[in-house]
Amino acid sequence: MCVLVYDADDMRENGPQDTRVRLARVLNDRRFRRNLSSARNNWLGVNVEKVVSGILRHFG
Repeated sequence: MCVLVYDADDMRENGPQDTRVRLARVLNDRRFRRNLSSARNNWLGVNVEKVVSGILRHFG
């Protein structure tokens, strides 16, 4: 079951568009990408760029 809460007092995102914008900002952050790319626990050996673009495409 998937539950999304918007307009909550402790959330900045007030709808799906705000959530997509926040997700894109986090996933496109250089420091975040660098940390993902250099993680030692990428046990699937998946390309970070492909994963991030897939996530953004899914939520876009």
